[in-house]
Amino acid sequence: MRTIYRAFPVIDPATIFRQVREHNPILDAQRFHLYASGRAALYHAAMCLKYSGIQRVYAPEYHCGVEIEALVRAGLIVHFYPLEDNLDCDISWLQSHAIEKGGALLIIHYYGFPQPLDKITTLCREKGMPLIEDCAHALYSSCKGRMLGTFGDLAIFSLQKTIPLPNGGGLLINNPELCDPLPGAPCNDKVLWKIAARSMLDFQADKTGVMAVIARAILTLYANLVKDNVTAMPLRTTNTLEGNEEPDYYHVAHQDYGKGIFPFASKLLKPSFWQDIVQQRRNNYVALEKELSAFSVFSPLFETLPEGCCPLCFPVRVSDNDLWAAKLREQGILPFVFGRFAHPLVKKSGQHGGGWQTNIIGLPLQQQLSTVDCCAIWRATNKLASNSIVLSRG
Repeated sequence: MRTIYRAFPVIDPATIFRQVREHNPILDAQRFHLYASGRAALYHAAMCLKYSGIQRVYAPEYHCGVEIEALVRAGLIVHFYPLEDNLDCDISWLQSHAIEKGGALLIIHYYGFPQPLDKITTLCREKGMPLIEDCAHALYSSCKGRMLGTFGDLAIFSLQKTIPLPNGGGLLINNPELCDPLPGAPCNDKVLWKIAARSMLDFQADKTGVMAVIARAILTLYANLVKDNVTAMPLRTTNTLEGNEEPDYYHVAHQDYGKGIFPFASKLLKPSFWQDIVQQRRNNYVALEKELSAFSVFSPLFETLPEGCCPLCFPVRVSDNDLWAAKLREQGILPFVFGRFAHPLVKKSGQHGGGWQTNIIGLPLQQQLSTVDCCAIWRATNKLASNSIVLSRG
């Protein structure tokens, strides 16, 4: 069984019994609330804003769709704003258009890289707009020595993208004038137990020794007996606005924007030191950056790795991310594809959602991968790149 290089970490069974306690700048914040997912956290954030009189929100046209649906389900009117080529908010456009009273601004720190927060916070102060930081990609990223998620009035996090969990999201409220959110609905079903068990088996199967052999045997037996794979996200979901089904990489079973965190997941939140996570991800980013810089087929999305940034993955520009994702999976590399399908409201608004949906893919660099693993990822992508050049010339 070959090694699988995953975009997100899997659960180490040893962490269940590990007694680690450190001050966590996000998870230990005074008004930090746990939910089932980042989308659930955003739904409750939107409800807090709605209760304070906010009626509309300005959101980026490049998104994965579920965050927009969370805002819609909370009853907010959504307007979309464009982005610069480097995915920074188009401040000039916002200066000219975001002038309606009772509006809030949602920003996304794409792939863990911070938005231009000095300009954004100044804009929000001038216009009296509450700021929502979407840190689904950016847990433990910082800017100028300050954690992302602490600049806005509220911030949301998708915890399982950085911490090995079966599910988990968080809402941080920084504005003392905002009310506390409602707790999430109970979330303790058998699907999540299956996801947790599969995640621990995947972790063990990537190791060596007797336990690895046993884990691989169980996974093989499970694959033969059960048709559906609990860790493979379905490619279809029901869109509540259109009343039809539209492809979506980010749908999960029993999707509910009001659910709380799985109790078992809450016990796995702090088994490792967050600073070690940041350092390993940064080391892996630098390793991949050095190896990929010589190949024109894969060009890094960002020119530099900012100080304090905890990258979610190594985003690169490609000609067709569906094609490249399939090629990478054949090599045992499970990439991160974000925003492949924009929310239908983008089309209704007359905007196109930017050009990022089809030409960005994220190579894995999460903390469970070593720099040696990153070199293996590079060799696989190098081979694919070389074959692509040969085929295009042929």
